[in-house]
Amino acid sequence: MANSSIVSEIRSNFHRIYYEKIAPVMVKYEKERKSKLFIISLLEIILLIAAGFIFHLIYPVITRSADNTGDICILILIPGILFLFTLIGIPLSKNDSFVNKLKKECMKDIMPAFGNLKWGNYDEFSGNGQYDIDKSKLFQDFNLHTEDDMFEGSFEDIKCTISETSLKRETGRAGHRKRSCVFSGIIISYTTNKVINSQTIITTKYATSAKNNNGFIFTFWAMLSFTFIGIIFKSAVFATITGILTILLACTIFKRKYDQNIEGLAEIKFTDIEISKKYRIYSSDEEESRSLITPEFIKNFKLIQKTFRTGEIKCSFFENIIMIAIPSQKNWFEIGNLFTPLNSPKQLNKFFNELISILSIIDYFKLNETIDSKIKQELPNDQNNN
Repeated sequence: MANSSIVSEIRSNFHRIYYEKIAPVMVKYEKERKSKLFIISLLEIILLIAAGFIFHLIYPVITRSADNTGDICILILIPGILFLFTLIGIPLSKNDSFVNKLKKECMKDIMPAFGNLKWGNYDEFSGNGQYDIDKSKLFQDFNLHTEDDMFEGSFEDIKCTISETSLKRETGRAGHRKRSCVFSGIIISYTTNKVINSQTIITTKYATSAKNNNGFIFTFWAMLSFTFIGIIFKSAVFATITGILTILLACTIFKRKYDQNIEGLAEIKFTDIEISKKYRIYSSDEEESRSLITPEFIKNFKLIQKTFRTGEIKCSFFENIIMIAIPSQKNWFEIGNLFTPLNSPKQLNKFFNELISILSIIDYFKLNETIDSKIKQELPNDQNNN
């Protein structure tokens, strides 16, 4: 964790700014939040009533035209799923709009509590830069790069960038283009005080590979769902879909097994049981990798995992940059939303903890202490004397 006195100072400034500048604004937006939530709830009730009425009208027609129970269930299930997505999508889209409105109103007043960090969007800042992202070797090939929330500036005299990032790969020609998601989540980039002579990557052990690929999890759960539905309703359609997904899953497992190596880097085996059990490490210099991946680094690394509730996380050390990638489909760094009262400390504390967990690892690489001197402090006395 970041130095406790620093955290206490940030927390004190954070609460002072909140109660002086943000709380009065939240009073106004709490009325708007309740109003929007009421309208959304009313709309959802109307949609449910309409759906029930339509179902009552078409069910007799479906039962007369369908041959068996399985076909009837499919004809009902597919529109039902689409309706469910609509029912969920309306409040989520309205929430996104409300969250962004709150951020624009309040975020620039809150950020001075965190020192020299500033909040904005990709156009306002230099961003991570595609060059750095490419050099990190953390991601598959991509050609579309978009940013949502961005924090840029310095903490403890270390330059850093924190951003909600989406990386996609677009293929095909005009009119027939396809987009696939390479990465969606948070990218944290720090500029250290010392050039790193080699490249080292650490990733959670059971990720598909160091390069992000969430296809395995999606395919696995989709296959189980379709298999379950196919068995219950004895449907040939779902049996076919399950077969296709099984093939995709087998291909994903094959890729997972044989696509572990990263170009130019070798896998390094650590004797530390905690590290070897949970993480996979690649490097072009084994000695330097062991000096970077220390128990203290792992402690901070795990703190970020815990705060962002993620099973996957990866980090690359290269040149004078440390880059951490946290895959996630959620929206982060919210200071309020439609579903939580704005006078509740819950969302406020969540926002604070998200930023502090990231800043804690910056504190580990303080500018006043080079990486070498930091490592030297952690070595036993007899090694320091050599």
